[in-house]
Amino acid sequence: IDRVTINAIEDYLGVGLDRNIGAMLLIEVDGQQGAVDAEAEVVKKVCNSNNAVSCRQASSDQERDEIWGARRAALSSTSARLLGASPFTSSAPTAWPRPA
Repeated sequence: IDRVTINAIEDYLGVGLDRNIGAMLLIEVDGQQGAVDAEAEVVKKVCNSNNAVSCRQASSDQERDEIWGARRAALSSTSARLLGASPFTSSAPTAWPRPA
């Protein structure tokens, strides 16, 4: 996620993403707990060996869901920023069917 997108997400969701970083890479590992822990360590080592500024692991399912929720909001947040509107509302005309 690039800085422009991080700032757009923060403007609308305020989830605590660092506005000062150039970009953020989200990596998720999946599987049995022991394997996940081992894979997460490998991911951290690879990131750190490639000069990552920091590596952070979600401490709970809720934190993981919040981070991915922020990522899912990226498109609507950046679109809203470009259009000057809220990402969660639409000013487009909507057609409603007439009652029978």
